[in-house]
Amino acid sequence: MSYIEDYSTQLNREISNIPNFVADMIILNSGNIVNEVKRRWILGKSVDGGIIGKYRSDEYRQFKISINPQAKGFVDLHYTGSLADLLTVRKSGNLFEIYSTDSKFQSIGKKYGFEEFGLSSEEQEQLFSEIYEIVVESIISNLWQ
Repeated sequence: MSYIEDYSTQLNREISNIPNFVADMIILNSGNIVNEVKRRWILGKSVDGGIIGKYRSDEYRQFKISINPQAKGFVDLHYTGSLADLLTVRKSGNLFEIYSTDSKFQSIGKKYGFEEFGLSSEEQEQLFSEIYEIVVESIISNLWQ
């Protein structure tokens, strides 16, 4: 029966390491996470599935359509590209934060909501589905070594 106890001990060790493994996977996937946010912004889509916002000036709206027709005249949080180019993921305690080191981060966040810098529910579901699959594969692989 010692082999059962050995597997049980190893399984418990693997399970206790899941939070660290998931955290590492989030950091390793930070480039993909940031790209999801950028992709959504280019389309003018909000984290909640709607639009980020509308421009007050029709003249500015037309200008934005000329430089980014993909957003169809809605706010795209993309003018010079620096806000998006400086997006990063960091761990803060037990949470992860997507933020930009661009000087406009605070003002844009206050105007449109800091949640726009995060992942949508669908994007989170996709990310964690992929991460959990890797976690399970890793646990199984480690148990059978």
